[in-house]
Order: sequence, then structure tokens, then C-alpha cells
Amino acid sequence: MADNCAGSARTQTAPSTTARVLTAYLDALLHDATAIDPERTGYQNLARQVGAGGATSVPSATQPQPEIALSSAAAPLFDWPSRGQPAWARQRFDCLVFTVNGLKLAVPLRMLSTIYTVDKKLTPLFDQPSWFLGLLPGHQGQSVRVVDTALMVMPERNQPKTKAWVRFAIGVHDSDWAFAAQGIKGSISLVPEAVKWRTQRTSRPWLAGTVISELCALVDPDAFEQLVRG
Repeated sequence: MADNCAGSARTQTAPSTTARVLTAYLDALLHDATAIDPERTGYQNLARQVGAGGATSVPSATQPQPEIALSSAAAPLFDWPSRGQPAWARQRFDCLVFTVNGLKLAVPLRMLSTIYTVDKKLTPLFDQPSWFLGLLPGHQGQSVRVVDTALMVMPERNQPKTKAWVRFAIGVHDSDWAFAAQGIKGSISLVPEAVKWRTQRTSRPWLAGTVISELCALVDPDAFEQLVRG
């Protein structure tokens, strides 16, 4: 599957127009970001396990797979110190990287539940916001509420009228909400210094920071869920 998103900053020698636009966009969002204190307190790394029942990796974007359960461990999720670094990122942590309408995003693996393959039409509901795509059948007869991630993240950007780009739904831990995704790029392991953290979250609270090497936004699922719940 062809992606229109910007490539890795480490391998791209001549940034494309899309890459330059995304760089400028993220820089504008992160104008209040500050450097990270190199001293880290001890904190148990809870983002090393991927998959349940023997699964060890996320599905390839080119080969749609059935739903995959991701591990979820109990830990403080709302600890957001003034320097901008959340509790789950005080040591090395793993992220799932996915694409939505030409934009590449990363989300902490430990804060996800299940990746669903969207192989059927979503069930619409009346009187819902424009970013609500519909319901997708989930576990034990429970439905998952799928959010138009592209529209939520970049509402000012022109969005396609068709939602045929939605191929996956990425479930948020302990929630019935899921991110709509176009492609699953895989998982990456990051140290806190690899992220340009935000210290102010008065606008776009879902944006935790920018993964510098990947040229992509790091999403805070808890803030995202609070946003969709209103």
C-alpha cells in the first residue's frame, strides 16, 4: 500500500513537499516544547509486551489480519508533570505507528487493547459528531466506536468524502473507542529523549509530543478519549 506520509528523517535526504508541510505543522504545534531533563527516576517499563496468546507483532499493513489483542497493564495514566513527560515515558517505551489520510501517528502500545481489521461497513448512528464513523462489532457482542482520526487530529485539513481509507480500528485500553487507521506501520521502541515533549496542553491536548526521528505526532490516548467523550 502506498503511503503519502513523510518518510523517516534518518533516511530522507531530500524532504518532499509533504514532509516539509508536516514538519512545519508539527513545529507550529510544538512551539512551547522544551528540552527534557536527562535525569530519570526509576520507573517500571510496562510497554514491552506486544500481543496476547503468543502474538509478538502487529499485523502488516499490506496483509490485513484478524483482530490482535495487545497487552494492558495497570499503572498511573494521568500523571503529567510540568516538564511534559508522562509517567509511561520515564523510561524506554514502545509505540505502535500507523497512518491516517497521509499523516503518520504513534501511540503507546501499553495504552491500547485490540487491533481490528475493518472488513465490513461500519454501522452509522444518528445525531453523532462528524468525526464519528460508526460501530464495529467487537468482542463478546460488544461494539467498538470508531473515530475518524484524521478529522479529529487535523480538522483544518481537507478530508476525503469517502472513508474507504479506513482499514483498521485500534482500540484504546479500557474503552469502547478506537482510532480509525489506514495502515499499520509496525512498532518502535523509544527513549524519552527521542520525543519533543509539550509542556502546555491548552490546545490539542491529544498531542503529547513529536517523535523526532519518525517525523510523526505522539498521541496521548487518554486525552484523545476525553476529547471524544466531550
